Amino acid sequence: MDTPEKLRETIERGITSNLDFKDPRNDFLLERLWISLFEATSALRHVTSKISPDKLPDKEFDCLLVLTNCIVDAHASHQSLRAGFHRAAAITSRGMLENMALAVAIKGDETDDVFRQYMAGEYNIPKAVTPATKFFKEIGVIYGVLSSKFAHEPHESIGRAFIQDGNTTTLLLVPPIGRNEFLVQYVLGLHLAMLSSTLGHVIEWTFANSVNPVVYWEKVKAGELLSKKNLSTKAILELSAKVEELVKDKTPEHPPKNKPGSGCDS
Repeated sequence: MDTPEKLRETIERGITSNLDFKDPRNDFLLERLWISLFEATSALRHVTSKISPDKLPDKEFDCLLVLTNCIVDAHASHQSLRAGFHRAAAITSRGMLENMALAVAIKGDETDDVFRQYMAGEYNIPKAVTPATKFFKEIGVIYGVLSSKFAHEPHESIGRAFIQDGNTTTLLLVPPIGRNEFLVQYVLGLHLAMLSSTLGHVIEWTFANSVNPVVYWEKVKAGELLSKKNLSTKAILELSAKVEELVKDKTPEHPPKNKPGSGCDS
């Protein structure tokens, strides 16, 4: 890596290795996460196929644009996870969650005060998480995990890019998939799946007055929405069960015997 070209080749080789990595545990995670992403994307595609954006009120049109960006960011997080950049996936998802919460806060505010503040550049977007949680309580839960476990790295996570084995130091510019017995990947993958499912729910909820939902909700009398079964729910339950299994099997020492990043299997 003594030239810019060799450094680039090394990083790209690491990414390619992670993308080509095959392991039943990794495949299980990615397949379940993909189901959740697929259904959320399908919900947005259904909405956009049934409405004329130019006929939407400004408030709903802006929500459509925000939620479209959220779908793109959800897929970006998925690709980052596959490439081995777990914290990047989490940070992108955390930002996406804040924007999704913004759409919920705008849509749920009957006074339109949030929308006016946002249009004027005066609304603090992270604060949207609180009012959004009143409509979708899982938003607050997911936001807390992405913040406390990934965006603000706890002590047990800081060794992900560094290995010291005796006098040899290795920098993992592209952390290989499979470290930490997949626990980190599964915790993140579970919450990304939950976040994608919530995004799909938000999309259909936001435009339910214009487009009948088809994936996450069903309309009943008086236009009330009831949650219905979907593939994402099953996938999330399977991921949750796997996380519980991994947590039970992995009993880390507190405090750990070794420094973070010491030892090839840390």
